[in-house]
Amino acid sequence: MVGNYFYNEVLRGFQDRLKDSDFELMVFTAQNLQDVDPQLSRAVKSGLSAGALLLSTPVNEKTYSLVKNSRSPVVVVDTRHPDIDTVSVDNEYGGHLATSFLISKGYRKIGLVMASKESQPAAARYRGYVRAITESGMMVDDQLVYVAEGDYHHGYSETSGYQGAKKLLEASPDIDAIFATSDVQAFGAMHAVRESGLNIPDDVAVIGYDDLSVSRHLGLTTVRQPMFEMGRTAVERLLSHIDRHTMHVSETVFYPDLVERATTKTL
Repeated sequence: MVGNYFYNEVLRGFQDRLKDSDFELMVFTAQNLQDVDPQLSRAVKSGLSAGALLLSTPVNEKTYSLVKNSRSPVVVVDTRHPDIDTVSVDNEYGGHLATSFLISKGYRKIGLVMASKESQPAAARYRGYVRAITESGMMVDDQLVYVAEGDYHHGYSETSGYQGAKKLLEASPDIDAIFATSDVQAFGAMHAVRESGLNIPDDVAVIGYDDLSVSRHLGLTTVRQPMFEMGRTAVERLLSHIDRHTMHVSETVFYPDLVERATTKTL
């Protein structure tokens, strides 16, 4: 699925590794989850491709059946499946890292702007958020958790971030921090906070997840995941399967790190 900065960074990694090979990249896009299986079927059944990279897409029973019955090797990126070669990030660790960081800075009323429940990375980041809150001795407040509506880009959009922050601020006016499960959502959340007449970070802190290049210019504190490296590694795995005519299942997991900038402070 292609549609925001995260996907573009991973695609850069795909292309960087492929430029040294005899293969070219064909991109099949899906605007929502219903489009994924038809596009994957085109990619692996048409005979047009030597292999396929499935990016940021939940692997349901039908999707797995397409992968299993394909004559072309498939590597899944940013999603995990026990029976498919995968390249991913430990997102639960990343969600815990972001939330624990906010708690260490003195924030106590921490809202979560989450992408779609169907997104494995978002669900894992939510689990990390919950674990950090409970480990600190606080209670998880459902009023402080917003889940994106609809499946457009799995909820990873500025619009969902804006809507989520608006709803959190209305439900809990004393909220002092917002963790968004992606940088693009954090951009929307920042807009909503400032539109409400509040200052970042003096009134409300904001932390994202990705570390996109634009995030550095906006001074966004965020959790950095190695998007470019994920793309390169996925292609490396795929080329290995193509060369060896095998589909050995393995899992490559990267660990994110935190980048502190201007949207958070010590209370």
